[in-house]
Amino acid sequence: MSHPPPLQPYQTSPFLPPPPLPMLPPVASHSNDGAKSPSAEPSSSLSLSSNQVVSSSKRPIQACGECKRRKIKCNRVYPCGPCLLRGDEATCKEVEKVDPGQTYARVQEVDIISSRVTTLEAQLLALQQTVQNLQRDGSGDGDSADISIADTPRPHSPHIERRRSAEDSVSGIIAHPDEEVAMVLEDFAMGHRMNQVRATKRLNPAADVGGTATTATSPEGILGEARAISEHNPLAFFLPSGFDYILRVLSVLPDAHRSWALVQFYFAKHEWYTKALHAPSFYQECEKLLSLPPYEAARQVRPEFLCVHLMVLCLALHLIEPDIQLQLGWSTQETHDLAKLMFSAAQAVLWASDFLSSHSLDHLQCIVLMGVYQFNVDDQSDASWALLGSAIKVAQNLGLSRLGPETESRKALWPEAWKSFRRREIGRRVWWNLIMLDWSHATAHSATYAAHPSQIHTAAPSNVNDNDMLVDSREFITRSNNIYTESTFNIYKIRFVILYRELVDHLNTTSPASYQFILNMDMRLVQLMDSLPSFFRDAPNLPDDPTKPNLLKESILLGIMAENRLLRLHRPYLTRGFRESKYAPSKDRCVQSARQILRLLGIAGERCPDLLRFWIVIFYSFTAAIVVFLDQTRAPTEETRTTLRSTLALLKTAENVSAAARNAISLLEGLFAAEEEIANAPVVEGSAKRKRDSSGVKEVSDPFQKVVNRLLLAASSPQHDSSSAGNPSPISVTSLGLFEAATPAHTGVFDFLQVNTNQPELDVFVGGGHDDSHAAGLGHLFSSDFGDLSSLLQDFESVQGAEAR
Repeated sequence: MSHPPPLQPYQTSPFLPPPPLPMLPPVASHSNDGAKSPSAEPSSSLSLSSNQVVSSSKRPIQACGECKRRKIKCNRVYPCGPCLLRGDEATCKEVEKVDPGQTYARVQEVDIISSRVTTLEAQLLALQQTVQNLQRDGSGDGDSADISIADTPRPHSPHIERRRSAEDSVSGIIAHPDEEVAMVLEDFAMGHRMNQVRATKRLNPAADVGGTATTATSPEGILGEARAISEHNPLAFFLPSGFDYILRVLSVLPDAHRSWALVQFYFAKHEWYTKALHAPSFYQECEKLLSLPPYEAARQVRPEFLCVHLMVLCLALHLIEPDIQLQLGWSTQETHDLAKLMFSAAQAVLWASDFLSSHSLDHLQCIVLMGVYQFNVDDQSDASWALLGSAIKVAQNLGLSRLGPETESRKALWPEAWKSFRRREIGRRVWWNLIMLDWSHATAHSATYAAHPSQIHTAAPSNVNDNDMLVDSREFITRSNNIYTESTFNIYKIRFVILYRELVDHLNTTSPASYQFILNMDMRLVQLMDSLPSFFRDAPNLPDDPTKPNLLKESILLGIMAENRLLRLHRPYLTRGFRESKYAPSKDRCVQSARQILRLLGIAGERCPDLLRFWIVIFYSFTAAIVVFLDQTRAPTEETRTTLRSTLALLKTAENVSAAARNAISLLEGLFAAEEEIANAPVVEGSAKRKRDSSGVKEVSDPFQKVVNRLLLAASSPQHDSSSAGNPSPISVTSLGLFEAATPAHTGVFDFLQVNTNQPELDVFVGGGHDDSHAAGLGHLFSSDFGDLSSLLQDFESVQGAEAR
């Protein structure tokens, strides 16, 4: 994998040192005229200068050092009475007599030094107390791992934070006992149930308290008793008393043979993308579920696990390959319908199990997998974003934001809920999946995100394989990142997202981003690309390694992600780069990165076509295609046109799976058609101020905007006049799919949980029709931060407006 050279040398700002202690005030020069202040000590007139003449007064010292410093009366017995009363007898000493040949600081200077020493002593005592509290409460050492990942200093809060739970003590946050007791009482008064439970367990570990976070998130994979819908659950308002929603859900699952085949397909082909599950644990619980009769399974299955199981089936069906589909005996329509049904069932179980009140790691895993599906289908991205905010709050309440790095000193000090290394590791994986979604989509939502970096104390996932955690042990495992594992890809993906979050922060204060910031960030991105292990950089150029079945996909996606970050970084100055030499490097970088993305996309199409089924690849590829198309309008070549046509053909291979692919196809085809119409349309003279061609497109100087104007005009016209002589085939609104009315894509939760006590077990579910040709509006295609045509057009309009002025 080749990497672009940096645009300009970048110098990383060093960490700022701690603020220096106050400097001593300058010592004034005094002449030795024999005058003495009646209120000053004899030594107060002495100077630090070696050439000063020292007073020869032999007046005896009237106080010990401590009494002199405190300016109180001393009885001149060592230890003196005041020091004995204060308990300072160890420091009570007679002040040495002044040697006329020596120089001493003034009393004011001694007081300043003493004050500094006192302050440092108080800080040392506070640190000693902190260490004692950490050892007593079972906490660990160290700061959060996001510093080691982001290499950015953490803002320090001057106040002492409160230790809310056992998990909080892992990151060293403590509070005064009285303050903690007061806060516990407030939790009970305000009804903060999760904090109440943790406080009760701390006070009495043997207490039997219901609804703890740990009971629903047991990593052991053991099935428990099913839970009925609580009377406080909103679903209870629509369902009769005693309705068994678990049995209803189990009745629509595929049979055991097909379910097991789908689970194996998902973990073999697609789990690498999120790595939010522990495969051996999931297999164990899944086997138990599938081996039980329906009514017995309904009694034993954990609802929290069931919603994760449903999403695994949903994604396996949604991303299924034709040969697997044929082996299982389903048509394309049936797999689409069944995937929608599994998603609706997962939503139903999520709400029926009251995930907002009964917090569980399984619930968060389900939400992570839901995001993969929701961004791949029509009109679900906003719902995913809203659900993500709730998931982050649940994760914070479970302590996922405070899972620090694995160290020997911390190993025996983890709180009881996080004693298991496997559980901690899964918690880190889930947490960073949520954070990556939160930060990556921030620019599509007013440049805001829910989790601030200063509040994240969780380390990156450890570089381990699932099989390293077969035994649920307290012993942790660590490897160098230069050794390939199933987790290495996500470790480096996090690093790219952290850099992108810094861009979001910059845009909140400076918009558009300053050019110097862009150049500096460009250098940091290139450095991160160069730091990728060799197995990622070389994979696209080497034969497939059967021992690492997902390495090529991970390598290609990391390469596409890195190039997209460079493209997105420079895109605000892309169009100006065509006109101003100052910004030509940004134009070159954008075009270079876009072509590299399309090259990697071509490799994926040949060697791992299942990668094209992920929405993120489609978004990145469409962004790159737009930039290459823009360059083509200025310097047209047949090679570039062939590249764009090849990209369009690759996107069509995913149009039956991905709504993003269908939208991208419609827009690219529209751009091609608009370009051809403009090339063939004669110019019709209008007024002196405005000219239009025969198709009604306003004449503009920029060739790319001319094409886009033509596309938008065709899309917004209810009926395009196809009778105009000499015009090619018109661009229809239907073919573009830009303004079609959206149709419901999924069965609702309440519709799914309809009362049907006679519902049979279904091997194959065939539901309502799904129009594969349906394309959502422009809003869905550009709902993420990964590039959009509208912002590109704004760049054109701002530049042209400035030129007009």
